[in-house]
Amino acid sequence: MYSIKVDIPQKIPSDITPNPIMKQKTLALTPLSEELLIRKVFFGVASFVGSAVIVSRYMLLRCYIF
Repeated sequence: MYSIKVDIPQKIPSDITPNPIMKQKTLALTPLSEELLIRKVFFGVASFVGSAVIVSRYMLLRCYIF
């Protein structure tokens, strides 16, 4: 009986609370997606700057060689 009593309260909140959970998920998704977008932009800029630095160093080396 105790296990049944434990199972029933777990099932009832899960039936009652899908809407707040979904609202929390949608609210939590927007900052996460913004953070992911910021990270993508940051890594894109960082990789671009890194490649530009590598190319500039390569060109400097070529200038020194010639």
